[in-house]
Amino acid sequence: MTRQLPAYLAKIVIFAAAYVAVSKLGLRVGAVGGFATLVWPATGMSLIALLEFGSALWPGVALGAFAVNFWVGAPLPMAVAIACGNTLEAVIGAYVVRRMAGTDDLLERLPAVTGLILFAAGLSTAVSASFGTISLVLGGKISRADFYFTWRVWWLGDAISDLIVAPVLVAWTTWRREAWQSKRTFEAITLVLTMGLAAAVVFFGRRSVLTDMALGPYLLFPPLIWAAFRFGPRVVVSLSLFAAIVAICGTALEFGPFAIGSLSERLLPLQAFMTILSATGLLLGAAVSERRRAEAEAREAVRARDEFLSIASHELKTPLTSLQLQTESLAVKLKAVVSLPASLSTKLQTILRQTRRLGELIDNLLDVSRITSLRLDLQLEEVDLAALVKDVAARAEERLAQAGSLLELEVVGPVWGYWDKQRLHQVVENLLANAIKYGAGKPITISLKASADAAVLMIRDQGIGIAPEDQARIFQRLVRAVSPQQYGGFGLGLWIARQIVERLGGGIRVTSQPNQGSTFTVALPYHPAQSDCLAAK
Repeated sequence: MTRQLPAYLAKIVIFAAAYVAVSKLGLRVGAVGGFATLVWPATGMSLIALLEFGSALWPGVALGAFAVNFWVGAPLPMAVAIACGNTLEAVIGAYVVRRMAGTDDLLERLPAVTGLILFAAGLSTAVSASFGTISLVLGGKISRADFYFTWRVWWLGDAISDLIVAPVLVAWTTWRREAWQSKRTFEAITLVLTMGLAAAVVFFGRRSVLTDMALGPYLLFPPLIWAAFRFGPRVVVSLSLFAAIVAICGTALEFGPFAIGSLSERLLPLQAFMTILSATGLLLGAAVSERRRAEAEAREAVRARDEFLSIASHELKTPLTSLQLQTESLAVKLKAVVSLPASLSTKLQTILRQTRRLGELIDNLLDVSRITSLRLDLQLEEVDLAALVKDVAARAEERLAQAGSLLELEVVGPVWGYWDKQRLHQVVENLLANAIKYGAGKPITISLKASADAAVLMIRDQGIGIAPEDQARIFQRLVRAVSPQQYGGFGLGLWIARQIVERLGGGIRVTSQPNQGSTFTVALPYHPAQSDCLAAK
């Protein structure tokens, strides 16, 4: 403890000296009664100092506040009272902000920014303004008639410091190096020049509609909004500080929309504008940051989910393949040795069917992993789509019989093209399985036509149909338009079919009405462009 005491005392002295230095600068801008000023930079500096180094640094605030007020002519009791108010202001503000956020993400969370605006800038500064203004009245520095005006100037001056100075200190003392694209440098330079031009026109331009109080100051908001959406809170608060400096200088030199009457009379509209500008920038910057963080978390959750699905499906595939082979081998051997009772044969067929169904589900999960990681390889070869459709139909006979659906094929002659046979087989199988599942046991029609530049495959059922608002979303991953309690599956079949068709350079769409069935149409060019097929790699 004795070793830490000299370092602690040194921090107090250094901070007190810095407090005096920045306070003297603030007092040079329109001090009312010699003490209340347009901006009191030490307020924001004290708030951040206590957040960064702990509330134990409060003696530095008290010492600095006492020294600067005694220096500018306050009697000893008045200087002590004002110092108490300034110290309480910093302690209360730091406590509230620390409870709500701390400093690491102070500018990137809406609750934290709201706390900074309402409690630090709004509430804690009222404590300092009350102590200070009452001290000035009791000390005879101002009259009672000037109490409210002086209190208002004091309060807004401290609030502006919490809204402009404190965020800038947070933004650049907690700075983390980020990846910066060179193309953004030009945009950043353009943004700064735009804000500089707007501020110069408004606060140093000739009298015109652009410098009118009703319109001129609003020219600074578009660059601030631009900064929030493109660059984040750090650039927003920096531009707010820049705009505030230009506004103060222009108003002090009797330029701009607020240059009306004496300097003290200009304080209220100028302070109100600076407060609104900085608060708007803080809230917008925090909202954009929260949205970006939520999007990043969502992307990470999706990545983790896809990684889990990939690992799980690979781990499940190996034992399932062995189980399928053993079950099929056992069925063949039993049929060759003995005549199985009908009930036992039915159960064996059920086992085989369910293991095949489980294999299809796992294959779908594997395809999700391949597609999302851009590893869906396409092996193009000359394929007869007509023969492929007939093969899929033949393999689906058992499933069609179980569903009670009749299948009608409208396929004439061979339809040749360069496609991936295995993946195209998967597309037709998924679409037919979808028709069987939702076809309500009614007839299903598969038609294939060869147009001039593409093969057109249509699979039509007469089942439950699809609502118009769901027809686009059913091709999305893990999205279903029906209750999962009534219909099984992962909601991946149509998404996988769409991915494969699009990688083959084609398109897929659906036309449907509720309770009137659905028609899925696939158009495949005979010779997919090389760029389309390489998109999967």
